[in-house]
Amino acid sequence: LLQRFTARVEAPERRRRLWRTKRERLAAHTQAMVVAGHAGRATACCDLLDRLEDAGLAPDVACYNAALAACRRCEPPAAAAALDIWRRCLAAGETVKPDALTAAEAVACLERSGNADDADSVFREALELGVPLRKGTSAGPAGAGLSVLDGDGEYDVSGLTVPLVKCAVRRAVADEAERKPKATLTFITGVGARRAFDPGHVPLRTHVLEQLRRAFEPPLVATVPRGRAEISLRDVRPSPQKYPRRGRGGVSRA
Repeated sequence: LLQRFTARVEAPERRRRLWRTKRERLAAHTQAMVVAGHAGRATACCDLLDRLEDAGLAPDVACYNAALAACRRCEPPAAAAALDIWRRCLAAGETVKPDALTAAEAVACLERSGNADDADSVFREALELGVPLRKGTSAGPAGAGLSVLDGDGEYDVSGLTVPLVKCAVRRAVADEAERKPKATLTFITGVGARRAFDPGHVPLRTHVLEQLRRAFEPPLVATVPRGRAEISLRDVRPSPQKYPRRGRGGVSRA
């Protein structure tokens, strides 16, 4: 499909008239980028994104998402390209609004490559811009009400992807350790209903517990109250030597 698309784009003008409007040309580019994204061909996907802009077409959020997916899937992950695409998406202004998939793909690529600082930076920018972070939401009423950090020691991370949860946990622990001399944290992870029909599914609470053990030194131990889909973390004491500050410190790879 990519070869056929390239041949059509480079064909003489009379053979390209099938794509008469900008909308049709944008749709064709997007389709080719999605194919490249599923194949993990980051270079080809980024070239198509550049070609869009060179042709005077404004990429939409689907184009940026496809390019970020390609960066995440390629080996090794194209972290630098993913960060650049995220910045370009933000710089597009009101014409393009990042959605849940945009932030999730960018953070997942950076986490997979071990760039915790950049992943935390993208996560922070997404929160500041009001980007909806739950799965299956887009810019609108369904996702606008999501509050990951509520300021009273409770953090609702249910519905987030695992890479986004890692960023949320790092930020929550660092913020609470700096804010209070003795803090209590509660991460609400949901009930893990998917496991009822998918035995191989790993509940979100398992990922949070693993993150607390592996991303902090010394490891943080949490308690899971019986009958509640929460993880309580008590007595988080402020200590720069023990707990990584925002955007810093070890992180397990996605």
